[in-house]
Amino acid sequence: METVSPFHLYKEELTIIGIKINPFTFNKALGWIDSMGDRYLDYKRLGIKVFPLKEFKEAIQELKKGSIAKAIFEINQ
Repeated sequence: METVSPFHLYKEELTIIGIKINPFTFNKALGWIDSMGDRYLDYKRLGIKVFPLKEFKEAIQELKKGSIAKAIFEINQ
């Protein structure tokens, strides 16, 4: 398991956001995603990149450089 320093979060002014889905709306959301397809949800065109949590330092660097607009972290359990 990776750790993140609370001081690092404070110093870099980072925010951690978690989400919890409503299981009754999940199927509907999947339908919308399928309908919109790559035309609207192309991560590369939107400036979004997915990183494993252990690469959080690289993600922060890319955000600082401006090469991406948003970082998404994948947590494998």
